[in-house]
Amino acid sequence: HITGKSTPKDLETMMQLLYANIVKPRNDKAGFDVAKEMIKGVLKNQVNTPNYVFQDSLARFIFSNNPKAEILGMEVIDKMNYERTLQILNERFGNAAEFNFIIAGNFDEAQLKQYVAQYIASLPAKKGKKEVAIDDKLAIKKGDVYGEFVYATENNQAKYAGIWHTNKIAYTAENSVMASIVGQLMSTNLTNSVREDEGAAYSPHASASLDMSFEPELVVQASFGIDPKKKDRVCELTAKALTDLSTNVKEEELNKIKEYMLKAIDQNEHENRYWLNVMYAYLNTGVDRNAGYRDIVKGLTPAKIQDFTKKILAAGNRIQFVMLPPAE
Repeated sequence: HITGKSTPKDLETMMQLLYANIVKPRNDKAGFDVAKEMIKGVLKNQVNTPNYVFQDSLARFIFSNNPKAEILGMEVIDKMNYERTLQILNERFGNAAEFNFIIAGNFDEAQLKQYVAQYIASLPAKKGKKEVAIDDKLAIKKGDVYGEFVYATENNQAKYAGIWHTNKIAYTAENSVMASIVGQLMSTNLTNSVREDEGAAYSPHASASLDMSFEPELVVQASFGIDPKKKDRVCELTAKALTDLSTNVKEEELNKIKEYMLKAIDQNEHENRYWLNVMYAYLNTGVDRNAGYRDIVKGLTPAKIQDFTKKILAAGNRIQFVMLPPAE
């Protein structure tokens, strides 16, 4: 995809650059090689850090070493080939017949229509077979799975990740909101149990989202540094932090989150980025996440969140993964 932003007075310049980037991409092998070396220079200082090692190992584990799930590393950069990269660029951007352009912000509508006619309508477009989404087979492990590995760090750091997922929940605006709330409530539970009661982690955190690619996929994930001596307890309490939401959602905690979300939407609706995301989601899913948002939030009850959490747990997909320091 191509993104860009400008001031109102520079809108035409942005549209000219849009046109040029699609129709006349720069052929610059030397620049490509310099960029590769710059990225490798940055990665050189990252690939041995605990965070990088953990994220890389986690991705390999949960996606069963699928190459499409590789995170950016030296091997990935070394495999990059200029000629093939240029070929892919021309393949993807050589036909604008099915492109969608989303524009939000401060502009004169009549002037924008003129620029769209001049710089977008004139892009190369070929009629032919319409592209459709296919299953790329990039799937998270299913079932109840546990994995761990040992990695030496200066401070004997340990890290934990817990992931629950399902593709059996429909992509709707209400389900998307409830997913977010489950993540926020789980974070509160983790703070109370893993950090405050057990002292097994400094900053436990969870999040949840409902996304749509080939099919809907809801993912709840928690990832944080832990006390290696309390690894088993962390696994137990993190699972409980989600399970408890299937039977006990405190109305006062839910109301605090609802109040925050309603304040946030008032602010978000003044941001271009928010509207770009709303329109992009609509194109990708057919669901308008803004329409009726306030009514959805106001209408949520503890019983709804509990039933929603039960659906997540019913899938039976839980991954727990731990990085531990060497035994003393």
